[in-house]
Amino acid sequence: KRSPLKDRISKDRDRIEFQRLFGDHPAPVWVHNRETFAFLAVNHALNSLLGYSPSDFEKLTLEDIFPAEEIPPLYADLKQARHIGHYPREWHLRTKNGDLISINLTFNSINHDGHVASLVVVHVRQDQTMESRIFGARLRISEFAHSHSLDDLLQKTLDEAELLTQSNIG
Repeated sequence: KRSPLKDRISKDRDRIEFQRLFGDHPAPVWVHNRETFAFLAVNHALNSLLGYSPSDFEKLTLEDIFPAEEIPPLYADLKQARHIGHYPREWHLRTKNGDLISINLTFNSINHDGHVASLVVVHVRQDQTMESRIFGARLRISEFAHSHSLDDLLQKTLDEAELLTQSNIG
């Protein structure tokens, strides 16, 4: 019979291994509670993709990162996801700055620290990511133009171009 100490050490080792594999995984991944849909864990790639810090996710919900019209079908799919499954439906994630990113999702039902949970892997649709970012930049520039001078608008356009190209041209 195993001792309680050995069981605790084994669980701690499993938790550390999960955090290492999960946290450093190159794909954006999160774990949420299947009953409340609260985030239980998010990895570095998801933080980087969406622009949020790990502590931001303690306050965020799925409603904060998905467009409102996608929430009802998303919840329906997540509740039905009992086993691993790739869902070909196109979804969109909203970044901290408001851009939309086209994605697909893979769900997997897991036990996470005693919670019935879903592990969700995000597959960014590379063909539409730049298009979505450009659309978001155009929208921000258009909204900005209504209440700012031409000089300010030109600077805003340069700033948006720098963000899109990851270049300091301005």
